[in-house]
Amino acid sequence: MVKKYKIKGRILGKDKKPLKSLKVKAYDKKGMFISSALTDKAGRVEFESDTEPKLIKTVYKGKISSTKKVKVVGLIIDFGDWIICIIPPAEWHIRGIVRDKMSGDPIQGLTVEAWDVDIVDGDTYHDPLKTEITDATGEFNIWFDTTAFDRDESLLERHFSMFFPDVLLKVKNPQGIVIYEAEVDWNVIGKPHDCPPYCTHKGKEYILEIDYVTAIINKIGPVPIADINPSGSLQGFATYGGLNDRPFGGKTTISGRIWGAKVTKWKLFYTAGFIDSNDSRITGLGSSDADPNGFTKIAEGTNKIWDGPIKPWKTGSLEGLHTVILIVWDDKGNEFHDTQIVFLHNTAINPPAKISSPISCGTLNKAEGSIQIQGTASDDYFHSYSLLWAGCDQTELTGTGITYPSVGNKTPVVNGNLGTWDIGGLKDGPYVLRLSVHDRTIVNDGASTRSDYTWNTVNIASG
Repeated sequence: MVKKYKIKGRILGKDKKPLKSLKVKAYDKKGMFISSALTDKAGRVEFESDTEPKLIKTVYKGKISSTKKVKVVGLIIDFGDWIICIIPPAEWHIRGIVRDKMSGDPIQGLTVEAWDVDIVDGDTYHDPLKTEITDATGEFNIWFDTTAFDRDESLLERHFSMFFPDVLLKVKNPQGIVIYEAEVDWNVIGKPHDCPPYCTHKGKEYILEIDYVTAIINKIGPVPIADINPSGSLQGFATYGGLNDRPFGGKTTISGRIWGAKVTKWKLFYTAGFIDSNDSRITGLGSSDADPNGFTKIAEGTNKIWDGPIKPWKTGSLEGLHTVILIVWDDKGNEFHDTQIVFLHNTAINPPAKISSPISCGTLNKAEGSIQIQGTASDDYFHSYSLLWAGCDQTELTGTGITYPSVGNKTPVVNGNLGTWDIGGLKDGPYVLRLSVHDRTIVNDGASTRSDYTWNTVNIASG
C-alpha cells in the first residue's frame, strides 16, 4: 500500500491576514517537485503526496517567495501558521503615466524603456533595466532587480557605498522612434509610493508629459524616409546621383511629421525667399481656413503622418531660395509651425564647383594685396563650400588669408564672388587654389556629405 503524506497549514502575510490563492509547492529530499496546491480564502492549504516531502515553497507570480524545511511526524506535515513576506516581482518599481501635455489625455501603446546610466572612471555605461507598453490609461509599471544595474561591484565600490540606479526613461512611438526621454529624479516629477501587499521595495511614481503635437518637415529631396533610422543617421550612404538624378528637376517629395492626440488639420505652403516660423503672416491664424497672404499652397489634409511622405512638390518653374512652411492645427485652434529652407536649381549647373577667376596658369601681382575669387559653388544638394590654397612655403592646404562674402560660405554662388584672397604677403612662385563644394544628401543632416573639387594653378609674382 502506497503511503500518503498530508501537508497542511495556513499562510498569513506580515499583517497576519490570510493570503488567498498563493501556490504552495512540495519537494523531496533530492529537490524534485512532488505536489502543489493553492491556499483558500482563509489562507489554508491541504494536499497530499506519495513521496515524503522535505521542503515546501510559496510561489508568487511565478517566483519563489519563501521556503521552509519540514519534519514529518507520522504521515502528517502540519506547518501551522506560516507568516511570510511576499516578495514583489522585483526589488525596484517605477510606476508612471504618459499623457499628452497639451490635452492631458493618456497615451496608449507607447514603449517605455528604463536605462541605468553610470559614469565610471570617465566612461559612460547604459544598462537596460526593463521595457513596458503603456495601457489604455497611459500607465506603465517597470520592475527590475539590483542585479540589472549592478554593473561591476568591485569597480563601483571605490565610488559608492550603496548602489542606486540613475534611471533614464525613453519613450518610443509604435514605429520605434524615440519621442521623449528624461532622467527621472532630475527633470520629471516623482513621488514615493507603496505597493501592497509587498513588504519592502524601492519605488517611485512619475508623470511623463509629452508634447505630442508636432509639425516637422524632415526632408525635401529624393532620399526615401526608410533610409533614416530612429536616431537620425543614415542606414546606407545616400549620395548625390549626378545631374541626371536631380531632386528638384520638376518634382520632389516633402516628408515630415504631422502628429498629435488632438490634431484636426494641416496645410503646406511655400514662398520665395527666407521666412521663419514666427512670421506674422502665419501666426495667429486660429482655426481659420483662410490661407496666409503671400504663400502658395502645396497641399492640405486632416490625416496624421509620422516621418513619412507628405506631398510631391512641383518645382519645375522655381529658381533660387525658397521656404516651405508646415502648419498644424489642434481641435482648439492652436497652431504649430515648422519651416525648411531649400535652394532650387532647375537649370543644370555643370560643374557645381568652378573657379573662373583667377584663371588657371595665370599670373597674379601680389602688389594688389588681395584679389577676388570668382566662380560657381552650387547644386541641388548644396550644403557649403570651402576655399583652400597651398604652395611655396605653405605645402599643406590652408584657408588662412581667405575671407568669404558677408553671407558666408553656406549660401550657394552662381557666377559670383566666392571670397577674397590676401596674397600681399606670400612669396613669389606657383600656387594651387582649390574650391570644394559639399553636398548634403538629407536636409538637416550635414554629417553625410559628398564633395566636388576643382583647382586652378596660378603664379604669384612681385611688381
